[in-house]
Amino acid sequence: MTVKRRPCGFSIDLVSKEYLDIVSIIDKGSKGVTIEGSLGRLLGVEFMDGSVLVVMCENGVLRVDLSLDDIRSFQKKSEISIHKS
Repeated sequence: MTVKRRPCGFSIDLVSKEYLDIVSIIDKGSKGVTIEGSLGRLLGVEFMDGSVLVVMCENGVLRVDLSLDDIRSFQKKSEISIHKS
């Protein structure tokens, strides 16, 4: 049985646009978007309201609609994988 998962939203707040390396929105045939930059040194990680993963760094904050239960459900099923570039 497939488990229905809710969509995961995200937000990125940077202290300066100098930490944003690439924002690529291509109209011609591609539906993809790329956002790359540097959040800097990790300062902390927490869950806000139990449903938003907040990654706090010296250059900004990344928020992802992802709960600890979401992460645990993937761990139990070995669905978490590490991708090396």
